[in-house]
Amino acid sequence: GNLHLQLNQIDQAIKDCRDAIEILKKGLGHIHPEVGRAMMRLADIYNYHSIGDWESDKDTARSLYQASLIPLSETFGSVNPHLALANNSIGIIYALKNDTKNAMKSFYDALVGYGVKTRADDEESSCTPLSSDVFFVWINVGDLHSKRNEWQLALRSFQKACNLFRSLNDS
Repeated sequence: GNLHLQLNQIDQAIKDCRDAIEILKKGLGHIHPEVGRAMMRLADIYNYHSIGDWESDKDTARSLYQASLIPLSETFGSVNPHLALANNSIGIIYALKNDTKNAMKSFYDALVGYGVKTRADDEESSCTPLSSDVFFVWINVGDLHSKRNEWQLALRSFQKACNLFRSLNDS
């Protein structure tokens, strides 16, 4: 699928990815990390290379990201970057559709996937993993809190992103 995608042959890239997913499922089983990652690749095509109706492409991408969660979480557990990335992508799609409730849940699931403790009572004992991906998730969370006029929560989220960014610069 990657070659056809580079050649901007989106329909063929989608067909290749779908074929690859079926082959992987038959050879490795439905609950295998490569199946989950292949679903994410296909979801990315729908998400970033619109082939038709924007709304239906985003819905297809979201469904594929959601389907990838099962093999990724069953294989790697709840803390893994692939699972976190899929949840962040789901959250972005929900946010684009103004579904802030599901977007927020997906972003917090992404933070958990990156190993971030998100509850205030765990905050002092937790150490936020240094990752630019975590920085962007906190920005997404802050944006959603701002849209919901939850100013204190937005400020807290942006502060977490800022502190993380400073830590990334220092490392």
